[in-house]
Amino acid sequence: MSAEHDHVRQNLETAAGRFAAMLTARGAADAVALALADDCRLERFGNYENTGKVVEILDGAAAIGTWGGTTPAETVFALASPLTLDADGATGVVRYRVAVGRDFENHGTWRLRLAGDGRIAWISHQADQLEDAGDGDHEHHHHGQHHDHEHDHAHDHEH
Repeated sequence: MSAEHDHVRQNLETAAGRFAAMLTARGAADAVALALADDCRLERFGNYENTGKVVEILDGAAAIGTWGGTTPAETVFALASPLTLDADGATGVVRYRVAVGRDFENHGTWRLRLAGDGRIAWISHQADQLEDAGDGDHEHHHHGQHHDHEHDHAHDHEH
């Protein structure tokens, strides 16, 4: 990897870590300002019958921060892999881990590009599909108005 690509990769990985911290901080204004460009776009992908489809688009750091604010207080997001560069050399791809207390853990993939100031200009959010998506009680819907599936467990606990 060239020195330039390594620098881009490091900047993207730093930005992804700031995004994880912003979600863990439940969309706190200072964390949003540090992580996201003002005109950032988030594309959230669905699961189950909507796998591979964008089911929600949030435009602007304020909207994404509000969405992050619906995260339960006990939720922790963290990077779960080193970031790699996509073939375009400007898009980062990184795995993340999310845990809600001791009862829930899942992973997913973020793809992101940066604005000129090093904050995130665009990010896609794809939670891994859970294997145990049975007919249990689903009281923990954190973004009820955005459901892409009646019982999307990954969305119940994630962004």
